Amino acid sequence: MILQDAIDHLQADADSPFALIGNTASLAAIGDRPTVTPAAYLFMGEESASENQRLNSVLQRVEGDLHVVLIARNVTDRTGGAATIEIESLKRAVKPRLIGWQAEEAIQATEYVGGNIVKIRDGEVWYELVFAVAWFERST
Repeated sequence: MILQDAIDHLQADADSPFALIGNTASLAAIGDRPTVTPAAYLFMGEESASENQRLNSVLQRVEGDLHVVLIARNVTDRTGGAATIEIESLKRAVKPRLIGWQAEEAIQATEYVGGNIVKIRDGEVWYELVFAVAWFERST
């Protein structure tokens, strides 16, 4: 699975700045505020499949979005300014690990799509990065 491969890939970084790297279930469980930061939560977003390429079976190219939600907290600055600086550092840690990396099931290297701020509140900043991944779906 591309998602688990990406999580494992980020967790394998000995110099990782993250106190926690989790998945969709971990993100859903934190509610409004994570217990530890900095944190990264990965999940698969939109998927889009091409038309079937075979006559008697199924072979479809699928492109999907791999999302990485970064969360930083710095309570010394309640406006989020200090945490925003930390988010920039976290982005610089994640992007080189995922851009150009290829999961075992993937058919091409991961590409960066973009990112945006999700939330700023009480010294905490949430930022979402989006990466493009592609794979084939086949009939058995």
